[in-house]
Amino acid sequence: MILKNYQEKHVQELFNTTLRLISDEGAKSIVFKAPTGSGKTIMMQEYLRRLAETPQDREFAFVWISVNDLSRQSKRSFERNLAGSPLHFSELSDITDRELKKNEILFINWESIRSIDRATGEWKVLAMKDNERDENLPTYLANTHEAGREVILIVDESHRSLATSKAQELIMNYIKPKLQIEVSATPDSVGYDAKVETKIEEVIEAGMIKKEVLINPGLGDTKDVSETDKFIIDEALKKARELRAKYEEIGSSVRPLVLIQLPSESKTTSELDKTKLERTKQVLDTDFSISLANKKLAIWLSDEKENLDSIESYESPVEVLIFKQAIATGWDCPRAQILVMFREIGSITFEIQTVGRILRMPEQKHYNEYILDVAYAYTDLERAKIGIHEMAKNLIKDKFSKRKEVYENISLPSTFLRRTEYNDLGFSFYRILTESFLSHISSSSMAMLPANMKKLQEMGVKTDNVMIRNNLITDGKILVDIDHHTGEAIYSNTTIETKTEEELVKLAFDVFCREQVRPQFTNIARSYKAIIEALYITLEEHFFGRETSRYYFQCLILSNKEFFMDVLTKAKEIYLPVRRAEVEDKRKTQIISRNWNIPSITAFPEDSVEVKYTKNILEPFYTGKLSKGEKLFIEEYLEKNPNILWWYRNGVKSELFFSLIYKDSNGDSQNFFPDFIVQYADGTIGIFDPKDGFTLEKDRPKYIPFAQYTEELKAQGRKVICGFIRVEGETNPTFYRSIQDDYGVDNMSGWERM
Repeated sequence: MILKNYQEKHVQELFNTTLRLISDEGAKSIVFKAPTGSGKTIMMQEYLRRLAETPQDREFAFVWISVNDLSRQSKRSFERNLAGSPLHFSELSDITDRELKKNEILFINWESIRSIDRATGEWKVLAMKDNERDENLPTYLANTHEAGREVILIVDESHRSLATSKAQELIMNYIKPKLQIEVSATPDSVGYDAKVETKIEEVIEAGMIKKEVLINPGLGDTKDVSETDKFIIDEALKKARELRAKYEEIGSSVRPLVLIQLPSESKTTSELDKTKLERTKQVLDTDFSISLANKKLAIWLSDEKENLDSIESYESPVEVLIFKQAIATGWDCPRAQILVMFREIGSITFEIQTVGRILRMPEQKHYNEYILDVAYAYTDLERAKIGIHEMAKNLIKDKFSKRKEVYENISLPSTFLRRTEYNDLGFSFYRILTESFLSHISSSSMAMLPANMKKLQEMGVKTDNVMIRNNLITDGKILVDIDHHTGEAIYSNTTIETKTEEELVKLAFDVFCREQVRPQFTNIARSYKAIIEALYITLEEHFFGRETSRYYFQCLILSNKEFFMDVLTKAKEIYLPVRRAEVEDKRKTQIISRNWNIPSITAFPEDSVEVKYTKNILEPFYTGKLSKGEKLFIEEYLEKNPNILWWYRNGVKSELFFSLIYKDSNGDSQNFFPDFIVQYADGTIGIFDPKDGFTLEKDRPKYIPFAQYTEELKAQGRKVICGFIRVEGETNPTFYRSIQDDYGVDNMSGWERM
């Protein structure tokens, strides 16, 4: 299973967090928050596979609970992706010997187990009822616990099911999990022991989901439109045709699907739904030749399902699907890209779940074509009745600016670097560690194990009687982890008496390896396992042989910390430029180069403010909070300079905007988005970035691409000026442009008045 970088990162974090928590006494819980389209199920599959394959003294069985038919979908996905793993996948009818076996995952849905007769207090469902053969879930779970097997509970879509008293009773009285993992895009639990979170920005950067969701792009208020239903459907279908033409242009077979959501929030089809359904079917058939008969229309309602076979396929003739919110959870159709919602809904707050079905990228990549890399929502709701949830404001956008018609293409060469790595140790570290280790003891890869052992002992490494006593107690607590971000120590509340010698050694060894990641590398979660495996392999192949236990290696290293710290430090210093070269090679394949022009339409989040400026090339001009220097530069230079035709305030974090690549203070390539693009009357293009205070020094590395860019374009006969902008004074400000990379911070050396 090939994971995206962010998936690997969070799978390892889940795995590490689990090992830490299960070493403590009592039941524990983890919240795993990951947005729609991030591959939550894939990440959980890989996490459970690693947990099952890790040698441990304890045995685990797993219960996977979800809603409706999602548990069965999940089981099929596990069977498809984890065939050949140590895990076994079952439903209740598959259980043998009335217990869950080691590494068995039981898939069930809440509806099949939590229904209770209010009058009698007895379970309604057969899965929970007592019977003569003891074939029910409570018996299976009791037998599993009696066999000494601990249960790990995974609650999928936990925000929809976990808060009820019935669910809590099931968990506490029957499942009794050692560890509970709550999986959701919007978890609402409190009091958990750990949280692992996948940021939506990571998922977007990896090309898994759309960059933005645009609400009514290019439309004004629909209140003056006589037939709003037809108008909104027409706009959605126009967009679908535009998208299909663009897919064909780039050689893709994707056929975008339009989703039309009925307004009632009830699970069953209401009278309002039926009226709306018939009206919508009539409009689609009469005005657009889309019907059930010609297979271009599909319906997915509780009491009507039509033309759903292979609807996810790019070859499907279905162009429109009418549905209710009930299908949203767990349904995966990446070609769905346009959502239609009607005013009968009353009002709506757009959040990630609302648009979740149109978020996924059909081929798990961005196309570098803006119209294909975003999703669209059309509604005839009045603007005042549309809200956007705080967590979705950077994704869902409902304000639009158009480029003014006076604009003529400037075609500026622009380079954008996709994010390709986290600051971590890679698998190639093993080779470097082995070479460094052998060099440290003046040996080579050709030497025999006894000769290497002798040299190791001659250097003072203690190899006999290395069984150690713990030295992990601080105020009666055990050091069990290092914070992945800050590097700070994390202590368990469990006292030393609750741990076996081997458990304490493993905890100490993991902490030691985490501590060795820094300062050369910062991503502890991804890196410390590489250190562990590199140490094990080197010690096995060149010193002790493959029969030696991991426990012995852990004790050996902890008994000779100073020696191994020296070896690891030298290896990391050798490896750092090697790793950077590996990353740079990867990055070269991730650089997007193109001739950039100001986008014809730019979308802005709900909290953007409209500001009236005359020379801005966008109409209207929306912005977030401007710095003092930016505001002065706009109002006192850009707006008042008679030689300026127009100016544009650049965006960030997307190849949609103009960018250059620079090397930061660590020598790593990064994207740089200058703040302003300016068109002068004589044809000169200005590219400027206002600076003040500490940013003058901090951002000095960004000036180098400015200078290089200027020279490259001048060699092509282009008229361009670039530089940082410095503002002196407020009431009657003077503006200066940096003209050399050793510009002064406390003086005006290297600055030219504009």
